[in-house]
Amino acid sequence: LRESEEQYRTIFETTGTATMIVEEDGVISMVSSEFEKIFGYTKEEIEGTHDWEKFILEDDLERMGEYHALRRNNPRAAPRNYEVRGIDKTGNRKDLLLTNSIIPGTKKSVVSMLDITDRKRAEEELALLATVIEQAAEGITITDKNGVIQYANPAFERISGYTREEMIGQNHRILKRSTHNGGLAPEMRDVLARGDVWSGYMINEKKDGKTYKVEVSVSPIWDNMGAIMNYVAIERDVTHEAELETQLRQVQKMEAIGTLAGGIAHDFNNILAAMMGYAEMALYDVPEGTQGRRNLEQVLKAGYRGKDLVKQIITFSRRGEQERRPMRVTPIAKETLKLLRASLPTTIEIRQNIEAQSGMVLADPTQIQQVLMNLCSNAAYA
Repeated sequence: LRESEEQYRTIFETTGTATMIVEEDGVISMVSSEFEKIFGYTKEEIEGTHDWEKFILEDDLERMGEYHALRRNNPRAAPRNYEVRGIDKTGNRKDLLLTNSIIPGTKKSVVSMLDITDRKRAEEELALLATVIEQAAEGITITDKNGVIQYANPAFERISGYTREEMIGQNHRILKRSTHNGGLAPEMRDVLARGDVWSGYMINEKKDGKTYKVEVSVSPIWDNMGAIMNYVAIERDVTHEAELETQLRQVQKMEAIGTLAGGIAHDFNNILAAMMGYAEMALYDVPEGTQGRRNLEQVLKAGYRGKDLVKQIITFSRRGEQERRPMRVTPIAKETLKLLRASLPTTIEIRQNIEAQSGMVLADPTQIQQVLMNLCSNAAYA
């Protein structure tokens, strides 16, 4: 009998849970050492009392009483396990998994309470993390070591056009990923093989075949043994930003060309002024009707055309807001087309269909000219 009692006490003390024997009237007749560890109360403070409110929150006491009564009267009708909220001697909150069993042939209960506070906190953190990943604006995928997709969040579905079901189990090559140099860069494979984080830009292909540019960061996920078991990729669609960057570079290039052209135009204007001045003086010395006079008149005519062209270049390169004023678009259009003719390939033909008597508009001539230049340049490019 003593050996059986010693075995019973050994099991009672080494279950790893706060275990207690509860009499039919709710008096706690025995508690294990683990109870002292979890709640901070000594056995002497608890045994022989029914002071449940010391270590169980008041809101859960009534529910516990209902469970206990139901277990005694109809053990199959009540669950053996349920969660309650406890509190230790110092006031710290505890989350507990309570198990209630009836000792056969008696009205006594064996109540075990497992401290699941850390587990509950971890579950809440995991739930929060899962919510953040699911609602993130960036596309997130998790692959195994061989690049097989195991998880994709909704943002990645929106970016790629593939559903989660279509991607999971597929290799990441389904996206036909490549860097600017084509294929996956060797340095990327080397960085990941070392267990480091790789960041860069990639060109992916959507389900509908359209390409898009993404900024990607790929990180290894380690197991407890220090081995790489997965990779997580976070990517952001920067297609629109890349287009804006290209447009900005084009604008900057045009500004630089405009500044250069403006400086050259002023110098060229001075050269033209000298040429035209000497040509006009030479006309006074050449008789009417001679071939020499006709040649000088052609030089002057070409000089005036060059002067008008230089004037347009200076106007086009001028910065700052211009004043709107009543004007006709027709002369501006014709002058712009003359300016464009010199900059477009000879394989492109310019056909004009402009009404001679067009109405007046309130506009800035320079801006109208820039609009026409942009339209025609885009048309030539297309």
